[in-house]
Amino acid sequence: IQFHSNGEFSAAFPAGAFLLEGQAPEEHALDMLELLDFQGQVLSVREKEGITTVVVCQQFNGTPLLSCQAVLEYEGGCLIAIAQGRRLNGTPYPDMEAERPISAASALIRFVNGVRELGDVSKTITRVEESYLLSSTLTGPARMTPVWYITTDTGSYQLNGLTGDLTLSSEMNS
Repeated sequence: IQFHSNGEFSAAFPAGAFLLEGQAPEEHALDMLELLDFQGQVLSVREKEGITTVVVCQQFNGTPLLSCQAVLEYEGGCLIAIAQGRRLNGTPYPDMEAERPISAASALIRFVNGVRELGDVSKTITRVEESYLLSSTLTGPARMTPVWYITTDTGSYQLNGLTGDLTLSSEMNS
């Protein structure tokens, strides 16, 4: 396993080192990541050409960190690689000078206007989840920005809880 100072990590394992032993790949992935102090939730499980890929999003105090994910690959009943991963390094602490989040009413208005500006048409919101985006710089501390992760019948979006900026999301597809 290789760990980098920016939180990125990856690994390659010899065949048979981490067998599923009757466990589902998604359960096994969570157990393996727990060994790395990475608590998460499974976002997706896909199978293609004999390789099962499990994408897991790290959680901080039960809240998803959208930019901290791990992609685990399974073949022949065993874990063969962590193709890519990023995790939260260190322990976060509150920023007493942080911006105040926008109100729920402002967030809803920004969401409706943002979807319209993106040219998307949706009829139903199917899920709204509190999340964070982790941003880091080479010289300063990482910052966890509150984000509303909103899933509709036509796509998923991230609404920045501080600025109200809306972006189409590819981060969480469960």
